[in-house]
Order: sequence, then structure tokens, then C-alpha cells
Amino acid sequence: GAAPPPQLAQVVRQSVRLDVDPAGSSMEGSVVLDIVRPRGASEVGLHCGPDVVVTRCAADGQEAQVRRTLPLDPPAASSMATNGAVADAAYSAYARHKAAQQKPELTVFLPESDSAQVSLELKFRATVGQGRGLMVGEGWVVMGTR
Repeated sequence: GAAPPPQLAQVVRQSVRLDVDPAGSSMEGSVVLDIVRPRGASEVGLHCGPDVVVTRCAADGQEAQVRRTLPLDPPAASSMATNGAVADAAYSAYARHKAAQQKPELTVFLPESDSAQVSLELKFRATVGQGRGLMVGEGWVVMGTR
């Protein structure tokens, strides 16, 4: 059978740098994630939107390989009531719950180490088309159809 998906990374600290080109509907940037290495894990999973291309990944300063899998397919925002703070909070909680149930879309292969914590640096670029948007919140960045 198929190998089980990697464990989802537990992020303890993150730092994000974005260079956004609003006229060109694109951005590039980097994210540094300090994660807890699951015991005995040689790889971890991260959620990554379909419009995001990882151009480089390092783990504790060493080049690390990544593998993309099928993108997360969130429910269409148009099918959710998003008027008002209560609806927004409910939708955010629902989206977090659904994301936690999804298999990670990005697998990062970690170098061997006895350390319980790993610092990942991912450089990326993303392009969004007409009618698409960017949302940034605590612990996540989402690019997708409005």
C-alpha cells in the first residue's frame, strides 16, 4: 500500500516576509518556521496553497528537499455566509478544522538530527489571476478565489 502522509508540522514560531506586486497580481517571499520535530520523523508536512511554488527550502541551514502533493480544496467562500464578525469567526474555525483534517500538500524531508526543534526556511512565489485574493492571518497565508 501507499505510505502514510507525513505528520503535520507543529509550528512554534514563524516569520513571514512578502514582496507583493498588486498590479501584477503576484508575490514572492520567504517564511521561517520553527517547528517541533515529531519523534523519529525524517519528514514533516505543511499546508501549501495551489498557487504557491516553493523555490528553495532549508532545514537548520542545510538544503532540504520538498515534494508537492494534491492541493487543499477548501469549500467555496461563496457558499458560506460571511456577513458579520460571527460568521467570519465561524468560517475561520471551520476552515482551520478542515485544514487540520487534510493531508499536507507539501512534504519537507528533514536532515538527520538529534534536535527536537528544526528551523525551516522556505522561499516561494505565487501568482493569482483575476478575481482572486490574498488573506493573511495568525498561522496561515491563503491565496484563492474570493
